[in-house]
Amino acid sequence: MSRLSIFVDGRTIKARFHVAHRISGAAYGLDRLHGHTYEIRVSLEGKGQAEFLYPFEALMGIMTECTQAFDNKVLLADGGGNVAKFDDAVITYVGADEKRYMFPKDDIVFLPVKEVTAEALAHYLLKEICEKLRKSNVSTSEISGVELTLWEGYERGVVARGNL
Repeated sequence: MSRLSIFVDGRTIKARFHVAHRISGAAYGLDRLHGHTYEIRVSLEGKGQAEFLYPFEALMGIMTECTQAFDNKVLLADGGGNVAKFDDAVITYVGADEKRYMFPKDDIVFLPVKEVTAEALAHYLLKEICEKLRKSNVSTSEISGVELTLWEGYERGVVARGNL
């Protein structure tokens, strides 16, 4: 029996975001604040001989909604040994490795992860996309799996897979 998948490549619909982040105690200079351009690709796998999985346009909308929330922001981990202190307009952030930063509140997005790695970001985005798929007004009964590819630049990336 054949299986059917559909996909949307975020590079062609501008489902990309430019962010800064750091990883506490990481090698290769990743413990310094640095930036990436990320892009996503989402594939939906069908059950059996599904004739229709999900509208491309609706999937494109979900993908851009999820990625635009991060564009031109600093991503910070809200878990692990990281600590954030909030003042009126400024966040003081102390990484698990004791490095201290101050950021304007509007420049920050906190993620519920121990560290903002590409792997953690891919899992987070997959969870968000699956939740939006389930809450959409379109039936997801023919979808058996979701795969998200997170490109970090053009030469490398992470693949996260899940079920609805």
